[in-house]
Amino acid sequence: MLRKKVDEVKGKAADAKDAAGKKVDDAKDAAGKKVDEVKGKAADAKDAAGKKVDEVKGKAADAKDAAGKKVDEVKGKAADAKDAAGKKVDDAKDAAGKKVDEVKGKAAEVDEVKGKAA
Repeated sequence: MLRKKVDEVKGKAADAKDAAGKKVDDAKDAAGKKVDEVKGKAADAKDAAGKKVDEVKGKAADAKDAAGKKVDEVKGKAADAKDAAGKKVDDAKDAAGKKVDEVKGKAAEVDEVKGKAA
């Protein structure tokens, strides 16, 4: 009778041990799934961040290119303005030179008339 009771208790203990082992295994499986899920979300977040970084780098490169083109355009306009100003200066010098020659010519005529009158 005692033997039967001992066997019964051993059986219940074995059942309890099996149930506890199953619960531990279930908890491990659930934890493993959760870890995999978190790893997956982390990988997705990393990918999304990488894409965003690439997108920002692309926009920065485009902005740099646009700024470079604008600088070149402004430099070109400045060079054109400088050339135009230089041409106006040259034209003014030519006009002043012609006027000086004209005045010298008139002065020579006056001197000539003075010489004849004297």
